[in-house]
Amino acid sequence: MSAFNYQRGGSWRNNKFPDWLNDQWQVVMLNMYMEDLAENNIECIYDVVSNLRPLIENSYAQVSKDGWTIILEILERVVSMISSNNLSSAYSKESAKEAFKCLEYIYNTSLYKIPLTDIGNLITIIDYFAALKDDLNTSLIAVNLLHSVADYMAQQVKEKNELWTLLFSKFKRIGADERRELRSAGFKTLEQIMVNHGKILPSTTWYYALIDIPIQFLEFLKVNYLSRIRNKEELHSGGENIEDVDLEAEEENAWEESITMFYSSFIRILTTFHSYEEGTLM
Repeated sequence: MSAFNYQRGGSWRNNKFPDWLNDQWQVVMLNMYMEDLAENNIECIYDVVSNLRPLIENSYAQVSKDGWTIILEILERVVSMISSNNLSSAYSKESAKEAFKCLEYIYNTSLYKIPLTDIGNLITIIDYFAALKDDLNTSLIAVNLLHSVADYMAQQVKEKNELWTLLFSKFKRIGADERRELRSAGFKTLEQIMVNHGKILPSTTWYYALIDIPIQFLEFLKVNYLSRIRNKEELHSGGENIEDVDLEAEEENAWEESITMFYSSFIRILTTFHSYEEGTLM
């Protein structure tokens, strides 16, 4: 690790690397981080990602395609390791925050420099943050990042069906999220993607938007919303505490809002589909 001047708990962020423009040297240095992650230690994860962030911030303009590939591999490995550990630990939470800062900086400065072959990794990383249960704001930002990735893909990878399938599978999961705000953001974002780019999207994405995602949501609705109604009726008939009744009513209202948002988005997507003369549905 001497090339990095990198030590546990330390930082090289104030140092300069005259060879950073050398693509091969970038790969060597970044692979050092990957080797560190092989230790599978949550403290090590924090050290790696907290040092990766200033590297991205200071050197993003010089990062090569191979460099971006490794950076995304590092972040994908980081979020995978965090998700397999206890997120309640201080190191896990701080590691997640640092990783998200890396992701936001990449989005703000370098999204269009990401090699097309690495978009799948990028989608997986973003989806991890969309699924964070204890940080709604981060999850909502992540949904917006998925929208930006879709815009990028529409310009660059129109025929990459596997990437569109991966992206839409994430919206399928978001549509069944327990959080009302995230479900609504997911429906609205999906609607905007289909309206803006539907004409050039492969038929598999229309299948997701018109059949697979709606069915998933309706199944989720059946399990959750209808059970809320039954619970409410039981609370009323059983003379339960008024606070419990009010809580169930609030939950019921949240689901009704999601239903309204879902049908509004679905109708617009369906209308858009029928407006494309060459549109086909598999």
